[in-house]
Amino acid sequence: MFQTFSGNSRRPRQVNLSGQNTNPFAASSWTPSAGSGAQKTVAAAQQERQVRQLERDRLSGAKRIQRTWRGHRVRRELGESRRRTWDEIEAGGGNRAGLESTLADQLRLLVTFFNAKRSDDIERLATLSSRAFQVGYQSFLCHKDIQPYLRKLANITLRALEA
Repeated sequence: MFQTFSGNSRRPRQVNLSGQNTNPFAASSWTPSAGSGAQKTVAAAQQERQVRQLERDRLSGAKRIQRTWRGHRVRRELGESRRRTWDEIEAGGGNRAGLESTLADQLRLLVTFFNAKRSDDIERLATLSSRAFQVGYQSFLCHKDIQPYLRKLANITLRALEA
């Protein structure tokens, strides 16, 4: 029912660092030396807060760098894994009847890992294109399994031609 109940009935202590007495019945005993001590206390507290904030910022920045690096590393490893799968399919070959489905599988993989800066990816694209020419572009491009990938195929082909 009470989600924040911790079992402790004592109220947390609140520390007032402003140097002013909040008790209205207390006698006013402010002196210049007492005021400077309060100012030192407030300044020290502000400096401690700044140090803690800098530490939080440093940890936050480190987490962001680690998250970015891990994402990059995972994407690179996934691309390499898909390249190996593409090469395994290529090494396996295939007969004429299964060639269209093999090409569709390779196309699905190629659009996920293609990098125009890598010459081996450009060679894979050229191999896929020549195989599609052997099968016949009309029958290959009309294959219903590859329709969602045609726009990506066009984009990577343009990037390869620009490179």
